[in-house]
Amino acid sequence: MRAQRPAVACRVLLGLVFAALLVVLRLPATAQGPGLVRIEVTIGKSHVVEVKEPFDRVSVTDPNIADVFVIKPNQILINGKALGVTSLVVFYAQKTQFFDLVVQTDLELLRERLKQMAPHDTVEVRPAQEAIILQGTVSSEEMVTAAAEVAAVFAPKGKVVNLLTVRGVKPQEVLIQVQVAEVQRTALKELGFSYRFLGATFQGGAFPGAPFFPPLGLISDPNAPDLAFSTLASFFFSSPNRDFSGVARALAERGLLRTLAKPNLVTESGKRASFLSGGEFPFPVPQTAAAGTTTITIEFKPFGIRLIFLPVVEDGSRINLSVEPEVSTLDFSSGLQFSGFVVPVLRKNNASTTVNLRDGESFAIAGLINNEVRQSVAKIPILGDIPILGALFRSTSFQNSETELLFIVSVKLVQATPPGSPTVPDPSKLLEVTEAEKSEFTLVPGIPGVGAEVDRPLGQSTLRGK
Repeated sequence: MRAQRPAVACRVLLGLVFAALLVVLRLPATAQGPGLVRIEVTIGKSHVVEVKEPFDRVSVTDPNIADVFVIKPNQILINGKALGVTSLVVFYAQKTQFFDLVVQTDLELLRERLKQMAPHDTVEVRPAQEAIILQGTVSSEEMVTAAAEVAAVFAPKGKVVNLLTVRGVKPQEVLIQVQVAEVQRTALKELGFSYRFLGATFQGGAFPGAPFFPPLGLISDPNAPDLAFSTLASFFFSSPNRDFSGVARALAERGLLRTLAKPNLVTESGKRASFLSGGEFPFPVPQTAAAGTTTITIEFKPFGIRLIFLPVVEDGSRINLSVEPEVSTLDFSSGLQFSGFVVPVLRKNNASTTVNLRDGESFAIAGLINNEVRQSVAKIPILGDIPILGALFRSTSFQNSETELLFIVSVKLVQATPPGSPTVPDPSKLLEVTEAEKSEFTLVPGIPGVGAEVDRPLGQSTLRGK
């Protein structure tokens, strides 16, 4: 009796295993996962898919993206209706197969057009959900722009992700030449500007017949009357048929303009460059130590006139220049008493604008010094020692509001020095003066050790006998 129990148990176990096998065999197999087949269909076109085995029926997850029709027991006709991704399901007697169905724009035609435009360049075109991705290397910046414009025509909503780069070409460099000058107020009218009110603090102007630059976006009343300088700043922009440098030289020869500095800034397209005419003042900052005691540390804060430039070269020759002028002054009258010291208040006035210039064009900024700064010069003697601005502050004509501070900014495209070019000479040798040159310097006032140091107001001639 006991010997029969193991045999019965074995028969029951074998029966359960056999029944499980039958259930498994009756279940339809499913082909999906990593082995999914991707089917790409162009929108508005048809595509025939042929499978190896006859199937029972087919279905598409989103009929708004594509329609499917059975042509033969093993052939399916797919019509692309809208851009997108859906699933195509094929049902067999013993299994189910899934396909990724992608309806996209006609990229082959786009690839042909790009190949015709740039036969020697490598441009890879890939579809996205609602955009086209361009990737690769081309020969020029113009080709980068042209490829994006052509791809935008084929993109569903004109969206193009442009990842093209120019092979073997460094970013374009821009030379920003700044001339800082003191100029007679009456001489500014000789530059041919017409003034128009732009806002509560800034004014703008252009040559007669030259429109204002649209990116400025500050003109509040086009019919506003001509005005004098505002209390803070005035903007003046260039015209292609006027040369600021030539006008500045003419005014200098007549004694109406005095150059204070000529800094040059070189930066790459898309990178910032800044110029600060002023100085730094010590600012005490209290700090609490771990033991609860208070210590004073000194931080230096910049002040003066700061110009921040951000040039972006477009179309090879057009320069989109963002300008951020800032005027900051020290106000000791409103300062705070701190441990027996007077901490001045830093007054700031800034603005931001964008101008479009061609290679070699210029624009000017005037009126950045307000009347409060003029009044502070007499109260704070240290302002006369500030680099560049100190010469302006010491000017009697400036203190009497007869002159203005003028910035003339010119932009030029520069190229890196090619290999094998002559090297730059030793700067120390450039300062050597020959005996013949010393005789020429006697005509120029203000040369230490040669000519007498002359501090004359603007408006007087520098020529001998006058």
